[in-house]
Amino acid sequence: MSEPKRIALYGGSFDPPHMGHRKLVQNLLRNFPDLQKICILPNRISPFKRQKYFLPIESFNLCKLNFEDLDPLKIEVLDNEILKESISYTYESILEVKSKYVGYELDLIIGDDQVADLIKWKNIEIILKEVSRFIVYRRKYAPFRPIPLPNQLLSQKFLIQENELWKESSSDWRAYPSNKDLYPKVLDEILSIIQNKYPLEIFEQWRKVIQKELTETRFNHSIRVSNLAEELSISYGYLFPQKAKIAGLVHDITKQKTVDFHLEKFNRYGFDGFKSIPKEAYHAFSGKFYLSELGMEDSEILNSIANHTLGNPQLTALDGIVYISDFLGSDYFYDHPSFDDSFSLAKKSLAYGMNLKAKNTIQDLIAKNKSIHENTLQIYNKTNKLLEEV
Repeated sequence: MSEPKRIALYGGSFDPPHMGHRKLVQNLLRNFPDLQKICILPNRISPFKRQKYFLPIESFNLCKLNFEDLDPLKIEVLDNEILKESISYTYESILEVKSKYVGYELDLIIGDDQVADLIKWKNIEIILKEVSRFIVYRRKYAPFRPIPLPNQLLSQKFLIQENELWKESSSDWRAYPSNKDLYPKVLDEILSIIQNKYPLEIFEQWRKVIQKELTETRFNHSIRVSNLAEELSISYGYLFPQKAKIAGLVHDITKQKTVDFHLEKFNRYGFDGFKSIPKEAYHAFSGKFYLSELGMEDSEILNSIANHTLGNPQLTALDGIVYISDFLGSDYFYDHPSFDDSFSLAKKSLAYGMNLKAKNTIQDLIAKNKSIHENTLQIYNKTNKLLEEV
């Protein structure tokens, strides 16, 4: 009796696809020669992750670049989930792929961190019926640790791979974009995508908007912060200095608005967090909402605006760049000659720059007998520890 024809289904956000994803497919090709086809399914809207860094068509094209040249005859990047404007569920994709490849046994590729919750997936009974084998790759557990299976799944066929733990992570890359962990073709395409989204004309459009919103003094501060953000981006190896330049430019867009203006935005967007922040920081959060009303769609830039005053213990690279640039571009910084050496040190270290701002914010608030927000304290403690370890 001949062996059944087999197809493997590998879905995910791939936001962006990285070398860890590529290594997994290389492993599949090497260890499962019985696979006639490996189908890659980037999703548009995941049940677990609603907001994506890249547009659907961008994700699709990046996946093609990341995988197809490994074996053009076996690997196929499918647009089933990319074309959907609703949430993508695994059982739906399984049925669609099986209808396309009639007579094939289907293997589902999952990570070890998905096994425990697999039984909770939507219409799991369809998945268990249609999937021949679950090929499980380790993402969380070292190879020598067993992966526990829920009792309801013991009758299913799980093939646990003894792969090395690939450290690449899409979420880590999004927080700190660099030229590491990406296949060169993917990196080149991402750089092209961002460059096309943020040409000089876009900066000029926002410059005109900001100039109308601020006094000359505050506008000049914003220009300084914009230039510093671009400079620090290059110094830190952040891949998208054009985004940092725009974020620095628009960070104070609502700085000179009234309290009523801020409260109206908070009420409109259901933001209750304002109750726990000082009024001096209102503009950071209302600025995010106001910018979105004016057409700013980049969630990374918007979040950096919200975080530029109080900071956030989970700052991304762009958050940190705008947070630091706001301090380095302030009149307070320029009026203190004692900071002369701090600028060169801040250019060399993101952690030093964040620590510098947090420390001076704490000292200034203590001198004024004002309370210190927990975000500022956490940034100070976190960066202080990092600097102590150097």
